[in-house]
Amino acid sequence: MANPWSVFDNLLPKQPLGIGTAFTVYADDTVGLTVANGTVRVARGGVDVSTGAQYFYRNGRIEGQAPTNPVIEVTIY
Repeated sequence: MANPWSVFDNLLPKQPLGIGTAFTVYADDTVGLTVANGTVRVARGGVDVSTGAQYFYRNGRIEGQAPTNPVIEVTIY
């Protein structure tokens, strides 16, 4: 019988899904994204990306446009 925690853990994605605001689209179709804490990420997949819009990214790739809701960051200690 499989360990229930291992089964559950295998259902979860290994890379987190982030959200960022596009501030530039480079010539090689990569995009500069600013995330909520102010850091900058670069992601691939900038063919239909417009600056100022928010996008989901995971593992260095843009996965789609994010809603324009306000972002709230919560730190749990």
